[in-house]
Amino acid sequence: RRVHYRRAEWKRSAVSPKKAAWAFARFLRRHATVEVLRRDMTTFRVAQLASHNSQFDGPFLTQWFDRLGIFLPASYRVFCTLQRAYWLFQEHPRLPIPDDFRLGTLCEYFGVPLSPADAHAAMADARAAIAVYRAILRAERDLALSAPASSHEGKPVCTRC
Repeated sequence: RRVHYRRAEWKRSAVSPKKAAWAFARFLRRHATVEVLRRDMTTFRVAQLASHNSQFDGPFLTQWFDRLGIFLPASYRVFCTLQRAYWLFQEHPRLPIPDDFRLGTLCEYFGVPLSPADAHAAMADARAAIAVYRAILRAERDLALSAPASSHEGKPVCTRC
């Protein structure tokens, strides 16, 4: 399903970019979990963002907030499900590789519900990205738990040698 502009819908529910940014900032503050150190050595919390293709989403949000002169209460390090998936399959070559690395494909691969009707809707994509990120973390944990124990007493071991 493609996302289309619908004049009647926008007329009924659209808000200004500044109002949307303030609402998003309030949402992020309510979900702030990452401690950040100020110059005066005190700390405050910001939210941790996760997205699929954070090379686009991170700079987009940063530029949007900068343009409006509003502080973005989120870590500048955006977790990226696309990069994390690339790493997972690179580091575990025995895993079957998905056909592609689109968000919908990764959702299907990891058993994350995302209907085609919801794909590309902002909130559905955000929830799917978080669920895929968590699924990748679980897969990595399970792979680590199933790895043979090392007799090298904490020293790195090359599993391919």
